[in-house]
Amino acid sequence: MGDIRTLTKRIEIDFLKTISDLLRSGKITMPRSKEAAKTFLSLLPFSSDEDIRHKIKSFVDRYREMEKFQELVLSYIDKEKTGELLDKLRLYINKSD
Repeated sequence: MGDIRTLTKRIEIDFLKTISDLLRSGKITMPRSKEAAKTFLSLLPFSSDEDIRHKIKSFVDRYREMEKFQELVLSYIDKEKTGELLDKLRLYINKSD
């Protein structure tokens, strides 16, 4: 996986945006959002994409209102893996020339 710190920052930002959206729409209460934030912070740091998948899944199992957040996180990991595979393919093709 690429830079885990960069991915973590992106996840943190989207966590805050998701909480903000949920609060604005009334889908989460302030006390529940504070609890969710404390729980999220306890997940850090992430060590790998599998660690992220596992921790975020467990988090969303507890906070079902955060399912869209999980979808975002998984899309980042999938995009990262796709990019890595494309890079490997490009290297292979260039070596074959």
